[in-house]
Parts: sequence; structure tokens; C-alpha cells
Amino acid sequence: MLLLVAVLVWRDGQGPAQVGLAREGWAKELLLGVPVLVATYTVHIAASVPMAAVAVALKLADKEMLARKGLATALMDTGLDVPAFAAIMVLVTGFEEFVFRGFLVPRLRVVLGRWVPAVLVAAVLFSVGHFYEGTLAVFQTFVMGAWFGFVFWFRGRLLPLVVAHAAFNTISFALVMWLSKSGFLDKLPPL
Repeated sequence: MLLLVAVLVWRDGQGPAQVGLAREGWAKELLLGVPVLVATYTVHIAASVPMAAVAVALKLADKEMLARKGLATALMDTGLDVPAFAAIMVLVTGFEEFVFRGFLVPRLRVVLGRWVPAVLVAAVLFSVGHFYEGTLAVFQTFVMGAWFGFVFWFRGRLLPLVVAHAAFNTISFALVMWLSKSGFLDKLPPL
């Protein structure tokens, strides 16, 4: 998939800078990943709290919790430690950011004529691939995809997004690992 996207970019006569991969200023962009990460958690919490209330109101919380526990179990069954997971996340989120933000958002802007619809459509496409996490996770992923898309629109660079996205996923994995090893996940009551 990555090779296909790279060929399409090259065929259009575009270089790495047109998809947010410019060489100059990479250290500054790398450091910018930290405030983007902090803002990512803020956006995530702001989206999660109302979604949790909706899940409880619609009696979906048990089903969603079961999906999240299943995902946590699957992650723990991989046997990965945090450093190995972090290394994988750099590759995975680098691919996701390259495809969904660097490649897709600018092309959707051309097709749709504006940045906001382009960012939102790319976020929808990004979120659809996360149904395995639960229905509400799709909405959370949409919000996160939109957030990353708006950061890309504003900055035009992928590196802060890759840093924030990989760190977000890795911190979440470490938290799930800790909660699982402590037995807390097994003790959660039905909602």
C-alpha cells in the first residue's frame, strides 16, 4: 500500500515535501510532536466523555467495554513489551499519517474544493478501519483523525503527527498493559 501511494505521488510529479515530509526543520517538527501529543489527549478526552455518556444512555457501555477488553487481551497476547510496541507504532502510524493525512487530505481538497470537507472525509475513511475496537471507538477515531488532519492542514508536516500518534498509541498500550497486569481490567464491573 505504501509503495502504491509513493508511486502515485511520484507519478504526479510530487516529492516528499508535497506530502509533509520536508527535510528542513525536522528537529523543530519532531519537538512539535510533544505539544501535539498533549493536545491529542485533550481532544481524546473531550470526545470520550460525551461518547461514554451516550453509551451509558443507550445501554451500549457493556458491549463497548467488552470490545475494549477483547482488544486489550489481544494486545497482551502479542507478548510485545513497550519498546517493541513503540517501534512498531512508529512504522504503523507513519504509514497511516502518510496515507490519510499526507496523501489523501490534499487530494480530497482538490476534489472537494476546500480543506475542511477534505479533512473530515479523510477522518471518516480513517475511522472506518477501526470498527474492531468497538462502535464508539470509530467515533473517537474519527475525532482523532479530524484533529490530525487539521494539524496537517495548519502545519503541512507529518513528523509531529507521527510522533504524537505513535506516542498516543504507545502510552495507551503501556496503560492497558499495566491495568491488565494489575488485574484491574478483570475487576471492572458491568456498566
